[in-house]
Amino acid sequence: MFSILRLLIGQPHAHAPPSPSWDARQRTALLHDVCTAMRLGFFREAQAMLDHEPHAARDAACLNLLGVICELRQQWKLARKHYRAAIQCDGSYAPARQNIRRFYELDTFGHTGMQIALGDERPALALLLRAHQSRGISHESAVESITHAQ
Repeated sequence: MFSILRLLIGQPHAHAPPSPSWDARQRTALLHDVCTAMRLGFFREAQAMLDHEPHAARDAACLNLLGVICELRQQWKLARKHYRAAIQCDGSYAPARQNIRRFYELDTFGHTGMQIALGDERPALALLLRAHQSRGISHESAVESITHAQ
């Protein structure tokens, strides 16, 4: 089931490099499965997949996903800890940097315009949707216009 959903959701972008001893295909498959489970609302299962992978504790993408799970469970301190650990593993990992910045804005200002970043987002599509929305076009209308243009 997850392999079919993987095709629908897309490929992960900007993932931090895996540890040398972790097979890249296994890592990519795990990240796909975890992101898919999370997008379907199976957070307990997503965390179990990460908890059973010994390399996850040293991987920025996995630590970021653990941070997201904790944040959605309102475990704020643990979420921040995971986001920071992800950035320590790879300071250039954009999803973790976005999540810690978003977390700061929520904590400091009480609101943010940023979305939670799992790491499997499609940057080009997100930019296109934001451009449509900045012109006052609703999300639904933007998606419809994009899909009909193909």
